[in-house]
Amino acid sequence: MSNRKYLPAITTVNKADMLDKDKRREYEQDYDLLISAEKGNNLEELKEMIFDRLGLVRIYMKEKGEEPDKNDPLILREENTVGDALDELPGDMKERFKKAKVTGPSSKFPDQKVGKDHELMDEDILELNLRHLA
Repeated sequence: MSNRKYLPAITTVNKADMLDKDKRREYEQDYDLLISAEKGNNLEELKEMIFDRLGLVRIYMKEKGEEPDKNDPLILREENTVGDALDELPGDMKERFKKAKVTGPSSKFPDQKVGKDHELMDEDILELNLRHLA
């Protein structure tokens, strides 16, 4: 129906460590994921599933001559571009943009030079080359 919006969903069962084998098999067929928050079972899988279902990608920013910052990625949506990344970054980076280098799944080779229209993918490493202000 046109007045409804369907959103991605994940059905999980917590306390899965308390289930017997038969119930566990039944639940594995009916639910997306069985977890145990107390014991930490399948929590990383749950995080990945949420991330994937929401259509998010992690972009690791890198400064020239430095290692990429893999602790604090820029979070974008699938199919976002370098231009979209510039929109999310603080300051006047979009106006000062000259070119970028990308290494990762979206690049044909390491440190590929790209423009604002380049589509980024999960776990790409992005290095911006910006004009200096006088």
